[in-house]
Amino acid sequence: MRGLAINGLGGKSFSLVDSSSYVVLAGSVEQGVEYGLSSISKNVNNFLISEDVERFYTKDLPLLFNWQWSDLEKNCYPFRINRTYFLRKNGFEQLLNEIKFYPQSKNSHIIIHLDEELLKPISLDTVKIMMQQADEFAREMKSTILWVLTGDLALTLFDKLRRFNQVIAGLVTVATEAASQTLFFDFWRHETGYLTEVSCQVTSHTPLTLKVYEKLDSGHFQQFADQNEVLLTQAIVPSDTKLPPTYQVFESNEALFVAVQEKKAATIVFNINKKTDQNVLAEQCFQLRKSNGNWLKIVLKNTDGVIRHKDECLFLTVGVNLILHSSTDISRLMSQIQAIQGYKFSRPLPPSFAEVLSYSQGSSEKGYLSVFSFIDEVFRHRETAVNTGVSGVMVVLTLQKGLDAGDVVSLFNVKRSGDIFTATEKHIYIYLNACRENDVDLALSRLFRLSLGEFFLFHDVFATELSIEEQCRVIRKAAMNGDVQDYSSQIESSNVADLNQSQASSTENSKQEFSDFNRKNATPISLKVKNEHE
Repeated sequence: MRGLAINGLGGKSFSLVDSSSYVVLAGSVEQGVEYGLSSISKNVNNFLISEDVERFYTKDLPLLFNWQWSDLEKNCYPFRINRTYFLRKNGFEQLLNEIKFYPQSKNSHIIIHLDEELLKPISLDTVKIMMQQADEFAREMKSTILWVLTGDLALTLFDKLRRFNQVIAGLVTVATEAASQTLFFDFWRHETGYLTEVSCQVTSHTPLTLKVYEKLDSGHFQQFADQNEVLLTQAIVPSDTKLPPTYQVFESNEALFVAVQEKKAATIVFNINKKTDQNVLAEQCFQLRKSNGNWLKIVLKNTDGVIRHKDECLFLTVGVNLILHSSTDISRLMSQIQAIQGYKFSRPLPPSFAEVLSYSQGSSEKGYLSVFSFIDEVFRHRETAVNTGVSGVMVVLTLQKGLDAGDVVSLFNVKRSGDIFTATEKHIYIYLNACRENDVDLALSRLFRLSLGEFFLFHDVFATELSIEEQCRVIRKAAMNGDVQDYSSQIESSNVADLNQSQASSTENSKQEFSDFNRKNATPISLKVKNEHE
């Protein structure tokens, strides 16, 4: 039986019916590749069509599906898409005709992967024609076809592809939010019937296992006895402030947490400052959201300093509705609270707080890394970004002509964990973790000790997952061709703080030796002022 290797909804729920086409829309390439691989069967011939076929061969298959590529050497045929020919008129039809020449294409299973860059130049009308051609191919060859469309652009095609139900037998979207992967089956024809409008949460990836979401509450606001109550801590309220009668003040976050255990729709306001254990507070917010439901409003008010972007994303992931800056006065706070009352928290929650924490920890690496280490760290950060919403950007600095990258890399002043960089002959690649695109210029001014214009011609900023992966592929290819030098030996430390510490330590350890030197007494010299007439 052909189908997706997914557990949780019964053995035949994800089966693929012969002579039919199915579509999977995934927000990231990694997700799309995973679900494409889940459809491969050992019992039939499989054709793998993609512009980046190598991505399918990098997955840990024994862990995911309990098989490996050596098991499929005889019945798996990879095809690399040539973009130039593919985008020509009738390019896809010619590709299908080429596959027909293979006798193995009869009763086969075909995976067609199109990423965002390949989808951009293709119009919706062309997509419809391609799917019609694929449906005709599937009927003629009695095969099954799984379209895997990846990227943000692919997700925007959902409403349009729903109208293609005459040529596709199933449509499913895959998205990740709050460290939780969600599948929505708009319709899916299987051996015994149809799935329609089913939302599932992925509870395990080894193997892929789903759990159907329970029916949610009605979308309109329900009446709760505590819906107008506001509970907050003393640190938020200035002295001599007159609060409305529905406001209650508590001494600390801990006292407030205990008092709100039975609240269902009240608004609670925790204070957060430099001394707050953010992980403890985040876990408390997660527990309240899980136990008290989605009508509860959870607000954080910063009372000193600034909450880092990374920490903001952590709190929003675990169920916080609103985070207020330290400059928000009490009157504005009341207005913001009034604005969110009556609204329901709608974002999906992660399965457990421990899972969120594992994603939010990130990496402790900073400063210069060799190319391959740099790429590994970038992908680790991107996984965190997908699951917790933490922004990250890659900056590519192009060196001035005549400058050597080895002389420039030592000028970077990296103090923050997660900020990493590597270098090629003509470029410096920097990954700024937990940094938004509009903050790049400020971040660069702090990272580089001198004027950027004196050393670099210009810099490019890449913020999307696809563009960052493309840059990683560029430098990986250069490194594999031997065109990249490792500058680790030329850099004692790219972190100024560490360098100063080592210098201070060496100064303390080395004692100054003084020697006595007795200088002879100076010989007096008589001076006489010359007279003008002399």
